[in-house]
Order: sequence, then structure tokens, then C-alpha cells
Amino acid sequence: MDAITHSLGRRAVVDHDIVTMVKRWGHRFTIHADERELGWIKPHPAQPFYIKADLAGKRIVIIDDSIVRGTTLRTSILRILDRLKPKKIILVSSSPQIRYPDCYGIDMSRLGDFAAFQAAVHLLKESGRENLLQELYLKAKLEIEKPVEQQRNIMQELYAGMTDQQISNKVAEMVRPADLNAEMEIIYQSVDYLHRASPLHEGDWYFTGNYPTPGGTKVANRAFIYYMEGRKERAY
Repeated sequence: MDAITHSLGRRAVVDHDIVTMVKRWGHRFTIHADERELGWIKPHPAQPFYIKADLAGKRIVIIDDSIVRGTTLRTSILRILDRLKPKKIILVSSSPQIRYPDCYGIDMSRLGDFAAFQAAVHLLKESGRENLLQELYLKAKLEIEKPVEQQRNIMQELYAGMTDQQISNKVAEMVRPADLNAEMEIIYQSVDYLHRASPLHEGDWYFTGNYPTPGGTKVANRAFIYYMEGRKERAY
């Protein structure tokens, strides 16, 4: 959290009011068993969610463990918070930007689901560099034919010309509802500060694409190929 505190403090956006948020119920998205559509988990009657504070005209900071798709933010959370008439909503992710697929137990293999990846694609299109996607697709097709231990992660070239801040800003633009009145910002934890916070746990392949095994690199290349071909199946 040091990185987040530093970022907030540097821009002087911290209010000193203490806000109590109590969760006792809430809607959450879930992926159905056939994985073809999103649905709502029914709220548990013993778990309501409410905020005990007057937030009108104030800056509020919402902290989550990660922002993967951004679907719940766009369709629900931001609109609920906006009803409180805050001046600004700051969404803080304790996880860095999730840019790459996982193949070690967490089911995150489809690139099109990742807000950070979609933001990068939008940035390429807006800057007139959309042809890079096709170039990387052809490279990935060649790479996937190599022995697995010789493959390199082609997707890392996709992010090479972008800053973390550019991607964060684009994610914020993508998840912002059109009818939101409050100002909005997204702050992601940095990979550097993540390592400082967890020095004994070095796994960061979701964020950097540096997989601990050759098989992970192969999954990343295949996931990109599947995205470019419009295929929805897992890349492993």
C-alpha cells in the first residue's frame, strides 16, 4: 500500500474524514458453468452492504484486490457510489494490471476478458498502430511452432510502447458509465511495490509475462493467437 499512499498523497487528494463501509449483502458476477454468459449471484439476506457517511462533494477511495474485467464496476458499483454525490471516485487496485493469462490454477486464460489488455488494444488503435496486432499474431504463429523451451512471450511487445499510466487511464475510461457524474480515477499497485510488499513471493507473470516455466510462455502465445482468431476456448 506504500505505492498507493504515495500516489494519493503526492496529488493531495486524501480527505481526512473516516468512512465506515459495512458489507452484509451484495451482488456479484459469476461465470456460468458453460462459460457463455455472465450471471448474478443472488444476495445472501444476512450480508447487506451499506455506507455510514455523508459523502456528498467528497473524494472517496475504494480499494479492491484486483480489477480484472471491470464488469462489476461498470454495471453496478460505480453507479451505486455515484448516487452518494461524491466529488471524485478513486478506484485502487492492490494488484498491478493483469495483462497476461494464467495457467497454474486460476482460470484466467482468455485475453479478451482482461481490462488491461483491452485498454492496450484501444491505445494501439487510437495511435494508428493497430497493424502491430497482426504483426505480433504472425510472430506468435511462428513462435508456437518452436520447442516450448525456446519460445519467447510475444505479447510483451504489445505493451512495450505504453506506460502503466496510459493503460490505467484507458481502463478508467472503459469502465466509466456514460451517466456517471463524479470524477473518476483508477490507481493500480506497481509491480515494483508489489515485490517490496511481498519479497518472499516473486511470482508476477500475470503482470509482467515472465512465466516461471516454458509452458506458461506457450500458453501466453497461444492465448494471443486465439484472441486474434476470435476463438473462445482456453489456451491450455
